[in-house]
Amino acid sequence: MKEIWERWLEIIHKPILGNNAGAWGLALLVGVVTFIAVRVVVRSLGGRLAARAEKQGSKILGFLGEVVGRTSFFTLLLAAAVAATQFVVLPGQIAALLRSLLVVAALLQGGLWATLLLEKWLEWRMSTSKESSRSTAVTLLTFSGKLLLWSFIALMSLENLGIDVTALIAGLGVGGIAVALATQTLLGDLLGSVVIAIDKPFEVGDLIIVGDLSGTVETIGLKTTRVRSIYGEQIVFSNMDLLGSRIRNYKRMSERRVVFTFDVSEFTPVEKLDVLPGVIKEEVGALPDLRFERAYFQRFNGVVQVWEVVFHVMSADIGLHMDRQHQVNLALHKRFLREGIAVGAGRKAA
Repeated sequence: MKEIWERWLEIIHKPILGNNAGAWGLALLVGVVTFIAVRVVVRSLGGRLAARAEKQGSKILGFLGEVVGRTSFFTLLLAAAVAATQFVVLPGQIAALLRSLLVVAALLQGGLWATLLLEKWLEWRMSTSKESSRSTAVTLLTFSGKLLLWSFIALMSLENLGIDVTALIAGLGVGGIAVALATQTLLGDLLGSVVIAIDKPFEVGDLIIVGDLSGTVETIGLKTTRVRSIYGEQIVFSNMDLLGSRIRNYKRMSERRVVFTFDVSEFTPVEKLDVLPGVIKEEVGALPDLRFERAYFQRFNGVVQVWEVVFHVMSADIGLHMDRQHQVNLALHKRFLREGIAVGAGRKAA
């Protein structure tokens, strides 16, 4: 028995890679306990967040629970290994290598969480936007964000592993400048698509006027925006040219202002002219969706008097605007005939 005990003590105290068996046992115990503890905490936290999100109907808590659930098994394993190495002395650069791998794993884990964040944002934007054009721009923006994110993570990981990335960054910079110069028009239009999606100067279905061209926006693509002209043809605008122009968006109007003039004959009696503003106001006010502003004697035009009428259609609908203008003109024509107000040159009042 004594020999067995002595043999056992000899095995325990015999150094293995610079550490005795007791140190290795303690390191193994710390690693296993650390891994299990962190794993339990992660699963418990993820489950609690998911349960509370379902109970409260909170999308934010559900998202946090999903993020916690995406914690990588490899990251936890490396964290446990690094914790265990604090109790042993490892030969060479093994400890430093493990720490570097843990940093890389942490970067990758952060990248996974950030990617999930971008995907959830994209999903939310897709669900709240019914426009395929804006969804395309949001998808492009999300892809660009992921590309930049993982490029940064890759460079940081290589740098942390001891690889000099200065030459690589310089090469990427020079290559990026060359590509940007060669495709600056295309990149400008792509950026314009993103700006239109975020800033929303117009949307699909809006009636816009750009210079002497007008029409309804049909699609907002990555490079061009297509507008259906009021005459039927399709007008294709470059996104950057469109953003550099003055755009009048008639769909954003809350009301439409109507201004028109008519001539009153010189033979119209003065007493008829005195009541003319009231007559016009009465006829305009009798129609729905209209707000009268003014009617006044503007100027002389030879032998006739030029009167101006201003009223507002309380809607942006162009069809309603034209209908109400027709109804106002017809009502004024009938009223002038009844009142004996001569409209136009050279006509004598009845």
